[in-house]
Amino acid sequence: MNVDQLSQMSVAELRRTANEILAEVQARGTGDHGSILSRAQFYIDEIERRSAETERQRQAWISRRDFILEIVVIVLIGAELYYSIHGGNQQLAVLQTLNTSAGQQLDALKVLRTEQEDALSTQKETLGTITQMNAALQNQLGLNFVPLLQISYMESEKALFFQNFGKTNLFLWGTKLESIKSIAPEPRLLVPAAETGGLRTSIEEVFESESKKVPKGSYDTLHLEVYLKNANGKKFTSNVVLIALWRGDTLTFNVQTIGIRPENW
Repeated sequence: MNVDQLSQMSVAELRRTANEILAEVQARGTGDHGSILSRAQFYIDEIERRSAETERQRQAWISRRDFILEIVVIVLIGAELYYSIHGGNQQLAVLQTLNTSAGQQLDALKVLRTEQEDALSTQKETLGTITQMNAALQNQLGLNFVPLLQISYMESEKALFFQNFGKTNLFLWGTKLESIKSIAPEPRLLVPAAETGGLRTSIEEVFESESKKVPKGSYDTLHLEVYLKNANGKKFTSNVVLIALWRGDTLTFNVQTIGIRPENW
């Protein structure tokens, strides 16, 4: 759609188009709806802009109308005073008729103003509804992109298992274990359907090292950072603690996520 086509659409058509896009989001269910919601936001912004422009034009018209009426009333009063002083009975009758007509016109304008104020009240209510819809869209967009990452240890494979419990895709770019940092040239995708699987990353070398380092009956703590991007391209760092400890004759790892924060790694 180009600018000419957008300007030719009525407010009703814009609202209908926005409702159709939001209905499409509901029909799709969970998933990454960022681009679809952005399209709906585009039409809602256009409706708000037109409502504001209509109100501005209406206020300008009311100001001009009131100014003209004030001038007319002043002229009529001045003319009436002039003819009353000079005794022009016939002219006075004409002026009285004009004055009555002006009063009737003023009453009609007052009725029109009341009707316009009622229409403006309706427009304000509609604008309030649109503003609430806009806020709901913004909240939904923000919540959709919140990363929810869970990491666990797979003892049989000596690997860390990454699962995405959020609503949109996550991209795993790299990790930092203690002082060893690794950023991949391309990310690994973590889809939101966490119950269907996740990503495995081998830590067999760490396992061998900790097996030799940690005496039985003791433990060791390792600090892990996980570097992520959400579907909106924002960078996050997840801080994780790996606790290496013995269970019988088997070394295992307890994984504890400390928190996740926006960070330009």
